[in-house]
Amino acid sequence: METELMNMTTLPVTPQDTVAAEYSFEEHSADSAGLHTQARPRTVAGVLRLLPPDATPEQQDSIVQAMVPIPEPTDLSTRPDTLNLPGLIGTDPRHGFQSFDFVDGYFSSSRYFHPEIPYRQNGMAAEPVTYRLSSDDYVTALLLMSFFIAALFIARNIRNLKEKVKNFLRPYSSITDTMQSTNTEIRGQTFLILQTCLTIAVLFFDYTQWRLTDVFNQNSPYVLLGIDTLIAAAYFAIKFTAYRFVNWIFFDRSRRRYWGEVYLLSVMALDFALFVVAMLVVYFDLALEAAGMAVLLIVALLKTTLFIKCKQIFFNSFPDFVHLILYFCTLEILPVLLLWKALVYFNEILTANI
Repeated sequence: METELMNMTTLPVTPQDTVAAEYSFEEHSADSAGLHTQARPRTVAGVLRLLPPDATPEQQDSIVQAMVPIPEPTDLSTRPDTLNLPGLIGTDPRHGFQSFDFVDGYFSSSRYFHPEIPYRQNGMAAEPVTYRLSSDDYVTALLLMSFFIAALFIARNIRNLKEKVKNFLRPYSSITDTMQSTNTEIRGQTFLILQTCLTIAVLFFDYTQWRLTDVFNQNSPYVLLGIDTLIAAAYFAIKFTAYRFVNWIFFDRSRRRYWGEVYLLSVMALDFALFVVAMLVVYFDLALEAAGMAVLLIVALLKTTLFIKCKQIFFNSFPDFVHLILYFCTLEILPVLLLWKALVYFNEILTANI
């Protein structure tokens, strides 16, 4: 008996009928049942253990096909799918097209049930969140940094600023000499001019967001802020150059120097006032109309003050009043209007190119 078992394990695996005959586990003779009993393997691993270690893949496949029972196919239920389970496809005789099996479900008799409509909306359309400068970390960091640098400049030059404010309020005839600005003051004044450009860009960005929606929706906020800042910087650069050239032609050195200090002080005052409005717009949601009225009031007040100082410094006599109007309108009123037109124009050009 042991010799027969050894021969059975060493025989090569033949096709399905031969393998099934060699490995039979269902019938046992009376004399061999008492000696050795072995259950029929029910898994592929159990069947493969019957083969020798050097069995080829063809032999393994043959014995698995012969001894592992293949499950019979499972028929799907023919009852209506009232749970709307996807995947079961049938034919709807009412419309003549293939649809899910839940067409004949619980809601098939309802007049609101339309399986012929292919589009099924999941959820509801969401409205995108509006961009806000207050939630932008980079803009917030830039505004905070500019605020602290401006505060540091004022703290270090508070005495000189007080003296310049006193000279600003005095008539020009009572001033004997003007204070020379140090290098630190010049750097601080340059930074405040750049901060004024940034403040103008932030305020115009708020106007763009609410009134020029096409420009705002099609461009990056950083691109808009950068372009507006560059336009404001070009405005101040051209304006300072024009003042230097015109005053160099018509007025003496002392008057030019005093006017330069007056104008720089007015720019710093404009920066502080507009910065407060910009903070209210960014972090306290100040309405566009209120912000616009505040900006117009600040600009009108500063231009009126500059008009009075311009008359005291350059045009004291009454016959020079026409020259004063021509001078002031050319170098103050007209550039402001051109700045506004330039901001609107270049933002629209940017959108047109994109």
